[in-house]
Amino acid sequence: MGKLSSYEYPDYSLYDSLELAEVINDTYGGSVSRSVLSEALNMSTFGGAFASKLAAARLWGLIVGRGNIQLSYHAKNLINLHSQDFSLYKDISFYHKIPIFNQILLETKSNKINKDSLGPFLHKITNIEPGIIKKKLPVITKVYNSTFSNISLGILLDKRNFSNLFISNNDRNKFSTSIDSSINRPLSTDQNSIDISYPGVNVSLPINSDNLEISISLLKSFLKSIKDD
Repeated sequence: MGKLSSYEYPDYSLYDSLELAEVINDTYGGSVSRSVLSEALNMSTFGGAFASKLAAARLWGLIVGRGNIQLSYHAKNLINLHSQDFSLYKDISFYHKIPIFNQILLETKSNKINKDSLGPFLHKITNIEPGIIKKKLPVITKVYNSTFSNISLGILLDKRNFSNLFISNNDRNKFSTSIDSSINRPLSTDQNSIDISYPGVNVSLPINSDNLEISISLLKSFLKSIKDD
């Protein structure tokens, strides 16, 4: 797992992590000890590569647990419904699990990026030295492209998708999303905006009928997550 300022990002794509989740589901019924899983993958239990693979699946919202690794409720449903054909899965909550990728998606309006254009943007939102960002660009670019190029840009940018995030109590302290309908910028204090902030979601949108519907959907999703928990 990598980190830029307060942004965490996975070292493996969503599809790589889904393959790991499928092994846990098909071979171990959705729950397996860390040591057994590492042995099955021919990796060191406490090695950096194995830890990075688990961290990625955890960031994507596919697994929970440390000593005993379990599939999340939504990951188990996804795998049992669609097997290996993940391209048919149109509930894109998993794609929006990584806040820094959400920022990139909304800024670039692209499901495939290049390092030259990404570097300045990451510097803008993190204020981290360009030299440090440059070292991290290959991984961020690879993971982003490997993940988002697999799904239609129209589906990714459909504003209704951003209101469909599932957030459990375990997730709320891990994820933070800032969404603006046109460009990414700090949350507005303008009275002509709709500002919603609760654990896991931080949104500022211009006032219009579409954005009011989005805001209502977000609040309904938050209410449902509280009731479900």
